Amino acid sequence: MVAFRIERQFTKQQILELYVNRIYFGAGCYGVETASQAYFSKNASKLNLSEAAILAGLIRSPNRFSPIKNPQGAVAQGNAVLDRMVAVKKITPAQAQEARISKITPHPKRLPQIQENYAMDAVQRDVNQLLTQDQIDNGGLSIYTTLDPSVQNGAQDALEKQLTKIEHQSN
Repeated sequence: MVAFRIERQFTKQQILELYVNRIYFGAGCYGVETASQAYFSKNASKLNLSEAAILAGLIRSPNRFSPIKNPQGAVAQGNAVLDRMVAVKKITPAQAQEARISKITPHPKRLPQIQENYAMDAVQRDVNQLLTQDQIDNGGLSIYTTLDPSVQNGAQDALEKQLTKIEHQSN
């Protein structure tokens, strides 16, 4: 029912855009723009096909295919994305061959100091309820919380280790 309403209200392109601007890409990054900045130090609109394939590959398993933690896994997954794009005729085999990744060298700008998590999501929800999107985008806001970054990061690291262990067990 919800999916039907969403499809009536938005185009497929808008739904995809909303999705990629909200999903987790690892390293505390939510949304393709943040991930592009974190991993490649550039705007998402400036990514080449190889870099875009790496980010698309992160969607399946951000921790397992991290370009920073697992460059070989990221390369394999990025190449799988290119192969899939050829299969669905979004790019030509020649374009895929040109973009084929043999080695990745991420150029991280700065990874977020506090890894985003459920607590940060709660803060985001509260802000969204209190302010308009225009105020959020243009307000120059500073938001302070009582979150302890070292405790949050420790908890997040422990969770990521367990998720990685579970992912490896399931394969």
